[in-house]
Amino acid sequence: MKIRVSHLKDGLYTDHLLDSAAAFGFEKPEAFCDKVSVDCQIDKRASDFYIRFNVKTRALLTCDRCLEKFAFPIDDQGNALYTANEKLLKDDSEQIHLIQDGQPEIDLSADIRETVLLGLPIKNLCKDDCKGLCCCGQNLNFEACKCETETIDPRWAALSKLKKSE
Repeated sequence: MKIRVSHLKDGLYTDHLLDSAAAFGFEKPEAFCDKVSVDCQIDKRASDFYIRFNVKTRALLTCDRCLEKFAFPIDDQGNALYTANEKLLKDDSEQIHLIQDGQPEIDLSADIRETVLLGLPIKNLCKDDCKGLCCCGQNLNFEACKCETETIDPRWAALSKLKKSE
């Protein structure tokens, strides 16, 4: 996703970009329900471009507990500095990118891709109180399982009390 910057003079600018997930190089672009929407605010000063952006999309995920598919909304923010000044690169910041002075376009794809990936949850849950699956495969969110519960031999009941007290 590229922003044309050759015509910009010093000052603040806004831009709205919309593209498919495939344009960002995701491994599974079909796992996105919507296109990736990006609202950018560009602050140009000499040959420096400070860009703040807000990324919105929805990813189709599989719940780790019940294995049902669900749409997960991603609404996250990021920022980056694109500069021709090599002295600024000493900070070792991943958000600072070197560009050539007078470069006509800036490619935001990598920064937007990173923002989307960081917006994905570590544990995919369709809802916080997802009950998951029974050992028989029944989704407990839809109905209670009718599996037989294991009865404990009364001779071993004293051991289960010890286990519960720990």
